[in-house]
Amino acid sequence: MAVPGSFLQAFSHDPWLGQQPVSCQCTSWYPASYLLSLIGCPDRAAAKARCCWGQRLRHLLFCLFLAVTLAWFLVFTFSTYYQTIGQHAQQQAKGATDSSLIIRILDDISWVCIMLRNALILLLASRSAQIFHHLTFQLSKLSASLHAKRLSSAKNAGARYAMGHFVVSLMAVIMTSLLCLTYWNRPNYSQLYTSWPLDPFPISLQYWQVSLLMIFLCFLPFVLAQSILSSLVGLGHDAFILMKNVNHSLGEAAKDKSISRQILGRTDHLQDCNLSSESGSSSVAASSGTEEPRSECDVHQPMEQAVGQLRFQHFKICRLVEEISQSFSGILLTALMADLMSAVGFVGVIIGYKSSPRAQPMMVLFDRAYQGIAALLWMVFFLCAQYWPFVKLHEEAETTYHLVHKLSLVNGNRMHQMVSFLCSFGVILYELLHKDQSGGLASIIESAELGHRLNGTLNSSLLLALQHANTSSSSGRHGSMEL
Repeated sequence: MAVPGSFLQAFSHDPWLGQQPVSCQCTSWYPASYLLSLIGCPDRAAAKARCCWGQRLRHLLFCLFLAVTLAWFLVFTFSTYYQTIGQHAQQQAKGATDSSLIIRILDDISWVCIMLRNALILLLASRSAQIFHHLTFQLSKLSASLHAKRLSSAKNAGARYAMGHFVVSLMAVIMTSLLCLTYWNRPNYSQLYTSWPLDPFPISLQYWQVSLLMIFLCFLPFVLAQSILSSLVGLGHDAFILMKNVNHSLGEAAKDKSISRQILGRTDHLQDCNLSSESGSSSVAASSGTEEPRSECDVHQPMEQAVGQLRFQHFKICRLVEEISQSFSGILLTALMADLMSAVGFVGVIIGYKSSPRAQPMMVLFDRAYQGIAALLWMVFFLCAQYWPFVKLHEEAETTYHLVHKLSLVNGNRMHQMVSFLCSFGVILYELLHKDQSGGLASIIESAELGHRLNGTLNSSLLLALQHANTSSSSGRHGSMEL
């Protein structure tokens, strides 16, 4: 029976089938690739050169930028919570009962967590730059080795997805930043020149100065950190596409009854194929000296190689996903924890917001709009939606498990025989090991007579199992076999 060409079409140029894959080059379309090159961490394998003084200077400036960002984070955090705790203590001294310290802390925790999140993500990404470049190269190499037509239309799909994700994140960050600055300075910008004390530090700035510091030391790092996260999500999307392609080929093999029947019956026909091929090749070669005929086993070889290649590709994809998880789990965990705390903070702002009696209705409406939009963005997009490719990757891996189970090389009858034989072997071995309580295993090993007895028992069990298997596989074709 010939193997259908649709199933083997994706592997017509595979190295396992005798041809070489097309060469691939590492793509640099990910947003993180541009960022890492900008901060002096390019791909050293692609550059094939040592770090020049320009790269070292850019990396030094990046480290200085991170240090200033962390310094502003510490100053802003201590100043904000020092004043918050002081105001709460003053209201408690005056006998106020509606002042909640938890609500006040949640009112300021959002942007504190965001600033810490940005600095940590950039720091961890700079230390894992070469790992990221290596993973992008391995993914592009694996995509080229599959050689499926479905991948030609999805070339650089992960990088395009990462770029689109970064653009959406950039729009969300810009909108939230503008709303935040307007929220702090009032819609009519009447507080631009109002003093902003940074107690307990002996520094006092104006609102417009604090706004500039927030733009360059909070919102700009936010954009840079989102480029890193978008690229990691793009890597997950690339792995999802590869896994989906493998599952598509496995699904074709599982739906094709002829292929499933060949795979499941491969163990039944193995001995007969070997016997027939040996006898046929020897008789033909001895009689006429012509070319050896193709046996039934030769027909199964392309199909088995294709299934084996699919499983091997699935194994390599799983290794890449594991490497992504191990290398960038710190970045993903930092982003998740910080985004969760930010979402809780924005919800706390909505709960604990109290408008001033003198506030205009338009200002109150704007405050509510800012709080609702910020909470919705963090709960829906930054906390859930941006990690959707990883969820789809997990579901696709579950599909692979079920498809591989359908294409198992051991059918139900043989599996039952193997389990029964292993259970019998375990019972016999247990009885023999516990027969002599004094010597235990040592006495059994030293006893030659008991060793011969053990070998005889196991050989008898093995012969009985093989006799039953050969009888069931060759019945109706060669008759019963005598042992």
